[in-house]
Amino acid sequence: MSRCHGLARTLLILGFFIGSPWGSKAQTLGGNALFQFAQQSASAQLSALGGINITHRGNDVGMVVQSPLLLHEGMKGQSSASFNAFLAGIQQLGFATGFRPKNTVWDMALGIHYLGYGQLNQTDPSGLVLGSFSPRDYAVQWSAARSVREKWKLGWSLKFLHSQYGPYAASGLAVDLGWLYSDTTTGWQFGLLAKNMGAVLKTFAPSENKGELPFDLQFGWSKKLSSAPLQFSMTFHGLHRLGKYYNDSSFRFETGDPNAAQPPSVVKKALEHVVLGAQAQVGPWIEISMGYHFG
Repeated sequence: MSRCHGLARTLLILGFFIGSPWGSKAQTLGGNALFQFAQQSASAQLSALGGINITHRGNDVGMVVQSPLLLHEGMKGQSSASFNAFLAGIQQLGFATGFRPKNTVWDMALGIHYLGYGQLNQTDPSGLVLGSFSPRDYAVQWSAARSVREKWKLGWSLKFLHSQYGPYAASGLAVDLGWLYSDTTTGWQFGLLAKNMGAVLKTFAPSENKGELPFDLQFGWSKKLSSAPLQFSMTFHGLHRLGKYYNDSSFRFETGDPNAAQPPSVVKKALEHVVLGAQAQVGPWIEISMGYHFG
């Protein structure tokens, strides 16, 4: 009975966060929120699976940086590091390590997500070079997950977000909170995750409005086949904002799109919320991951 009460209490907490001013205020249009880097993939495997996945069954602790629902006891003592080099000197780093403190039922992980944008010239309004600076974004987070009932898991992450662009800086505090249903007998997993609920602690300019966090409501499922070493997944993101599709009709006219005057179809709008993923276990140490992000 106490477990049932605990489950109901946690569901109420999740509903409160999603419906509270923290959650609703963060429901902003793309491009208007601060710390957009927090939505980027921080691990190589997550990038291969399409960039968003909250139900993938695996042992890569690096996936926890984007979804605390994937944290489990098998990740205790594991560490993961990834590095991506982009054009113009942009670099992305991701790190995560899992552990389980004694006398607790919580599996935990610490993670870091860093983006550096190289060396840029600092100029005045006339274009005179005054020096150089290195803009960067980073997030430091603490994640935890535990089984609440036989097939249910609660997961959350507490994140400190920071952006530093020369003399201008902004910081924020965010929480990810969600539920995962896992049936190891059938290989099915279902997850619901509310990401980046919280508040901006400091904005770039004192006179500027506080701004908002890049809130995202995600739902996903995965299926691991029992007769073959294959796993499939589908993740829906941006569910708090169904009108996600970006349609710049002026740009489409300028580029000669013959269908610029026609609004996007319902199917195209729906697919903007979908990420597909698949993984094949080739051997004990080799996996092949594939993904497609319609957005």
